[in-house]
Amino acid sequence: MLYRVLILRLLSLMPPELAQSLAERCLRIKPPWRFIAQYIKTDISQLNTDLCGIPLSSPIGLAAGFDKDFRMLNTLSLFDFGYLTCGTVIVNPQPGNPKPRLIRDVSDRAIINSMGFPSKGLQFVENAIKQDRTDVLLPIIASISGIDLESIKTSYLRLSPLVSAIEVNISSPNTAGLKVFHDPARLSEMIKMIREIDSRPLFIKLPPHNEEITEINSALSLASACIDSGANGITVSNSHPIEDDRLSVGHGGLSGAGLINRTLKMVSRFRSYLGPDIAINACGGIFSGDDVFNALLAGANTTQMYTAFIYRGPTVVKSMKNELLNRMKTEGITRLSEINHGYVNY
Repeated sequence: MLYRVLILRLLSLMPPELAQSLAERCLRIKPPWRFIAQYIKTDISQLNTDLCGIPLSSPIGLAAGFDKDFRMLNTLSLFDFGYLTCGTVIVNPQPGNPKPRLIRDVSDRAIINSMGFPSKGLQFVENAIKQDRTDVLLPIIASISGIDLESIKTSYLRLSPLVSAIEVNISSPNTAGLKVFHDPARLSEMIKMIREIDSRPLFIKLPPHNEEITEINSALSLASACIDSGANGITVSNSHPIEDDRLSVGHGGLSGAGLINRTLKMVSRFRSYLGPDIAINACGGIFSGDDVFNALLAGANTTQMYTAFIYRGPTVVKSMKNELLNRMKTEGITRLSEINHGYVNY
């Protein structure tokens, strides 16, 4: 409550990227968060699960994009997430798109961004993980990307030994070059290249699709290429493309609570098409325990949040876990596996 009444209001008075920078600086100060964590973390055994053999305290993970350069691993690991997805990492440092590139829509609990993969680069991230990984007990998934096979291979080789899994992002609406991997043959080539290196858990973050039959078929073709080529699962999906003149480049990606119904439809569609044996991480519009429950019911194995963390604050995971547990009790369900046994179509 204090976060929403005071801190979020103060941050909302600042330009979005300044507020984000300030929040990140605060989250890199470890001692106070270690004290606060004792009032945040809750172990609810009924919510324990796993993702491709990786034990998780709950199916509620952090989506890529919040900790782009792995600078807040210690603090974020205190906030009771089931796992952290950090990045997206690219090989060479780059500034991203010009500002303004981040917009808040508080009334809709949404964010529009055209960040364009600002990154300190692979070497910085590699050093950051090596420095902090002994203090981080949560599973870490590294989100990596690139517009060619060699750059993805380089990032994979150097980061995969340091993390629990890799998520390859081929879906950013702000990076046109990623569309090279929207060709199933090219995507398959990339995944097979990775599989020649090792068999660690590998997820592909797919682009969103609308309800037009051509887009649905294209999305299913990409998903098939992922699984047929050896990926362990997919993340569904990234922010949704949107035109907005307030952004310097005139377009970006929409994230926030309003995406939940689209996410549920996509998860349900992919689960029905691909069957029960692959992992699906639901990403987009996850704001409450009910959203998590519905995503699992649609066929997801885990969920990922980003915008909810910004709007609901550091206690969001604790709140969502309690909301999820209450929903399970209402439905007469005692363990998460019972939800996944009966996914429904949305």
